[in-house]
Amino acid sequence: MAIISGGGLRNQVEYWKVRAKETRMVAETMHDGAARKALLQIADDWEKMAKRVEEDEEKIAAEGRLTLQTESRPQGMLP
Repeated sequence: MAIISGGGLRNQVEYWKVRAKETRMVAETMHDGAARKALLQIADDWEKMAKRVEEDEEKIAAEGRLTLQTESRPQGMLP
């Protein structure tokens, strides 16, 4: 398995999506129904991982915006 390095969360999303796509392609070649089903489940899990990373990315971005808004207020001003 390849190591995820650099690039942050966006690269991780792409990594998991590519893994899911590759796994589905392999599943399509399987003649054994149980093997195909197992690979499709793994592909679904990779997609869930990508979704989780996307959600984390959105959460971090939202927290960053909140921090920037809070930091830009003049001293002594209440929210």
